[in-house]
Amino acid sequence: MHFFLFSMHTRVLVCGLVALHSLCVKSQSQTRCVIIDKETGVPIRDVKAYTDRGSLAVTDYRGIVVLDSAFESVTFSHVSYLTRVAKRAEVRDTLWLLPAENRLTEVVVWGEDRKGIKSLVESAKAAALASATPPPGGISFDFARLLEKKPLSRKARKRNAEILRNWDKEERKP
Repeated sequence: MHFFLFSMHTRVLVCGLVALHSLCVKSQSQTRCVIIDKETGVPIRDVKAYTDRGSLAVTDYRGIVVLDSAFESVTFSHVSYLTRVAKRAEVRDTLWLLPAENRLTEVVVWGEDRKGIKSLVESAKAAALASATPPPGGISFDFARLLEKKPLSRKARKRNAEILRNWDKEERKP
């Protein structure tokens, strides 16, 4: 009843202040953010966001996460991405995560029959040399030669060239 005793302008002002206050309180209690892949710009789903206050939020299929409580820092975690810790001031409308890449600089294979592996490599080289056809223009580049540890002797080169010529002749026969 007492509310109606005030003038119309006062009532509109009070209602406006109450509405503005409720909007401000709601915006302070929730933060909405999109998490994207830094390299591709694609939103990332299922990113877990842990705040320092103990709350957990997960991104949806659009990469959107809504953090409910007030926080000072938040940790974003995903299996395929590097973990990122962001302060409240950094959490705007969009945050990016870097993909976690596992790269091996060298692979060493140990086995008991190393001679068998060497013979396999040699037979593969021989098959590559045997199946190589010379270009029709006379200028050639033999890629298989790059794979050889030492250059072929003159005799071996002549033998390979003869094999290739015979192979071409057999191939042309109807």
